[in-house]
Amino acid sequence: GVVTASDDETARVWNAENGTLLLVLEGHTSFLRGCAFSPNGERIVTACGDGKARVFSAETGECQLTVEGEHTRSVTCCCFSHDGKYILTSSKDKTTRLWNATDVTLIQTLRHEDGLWNGAFSFDDKLIV
Repeated sequence: GVVTASDDETARVWNAENGTLLLVLEGHTSFLRGCAFSPNGERIVTACGDGKARVFSAETGECQLTVEGEHTRSVTCCCFSHDGKYILTSSKDKTTRLWNATDVTLIQTLRHEDGLWNGAFSFDDKLIV
């Protein structure tokens, strides 16, 4: 499947072969700036302008977890580590944060000199860029 993030406060899951809309992920309170599937395809993480990231079931569209209370500005990107154990979020608040993907406890905060637009794990999950 394909997942897209939109200014209309939703993410949408599409069938990659025929373009059919499969799910609409709702519950955001601001525009979305990013989204990503977990490596096993079972979950989707979204990055929202309200300073939160949310984790949804890719099967039902239900919001399972909300990453909140740490970012003070828009979350601009999000991704799962390749092993699926971690979630990375970056924000206009000049931080990148590493979270436990199971219960979204904060593991580490990386501080920068300016707002961030992107972040990613290296192929072996040992580095964050």
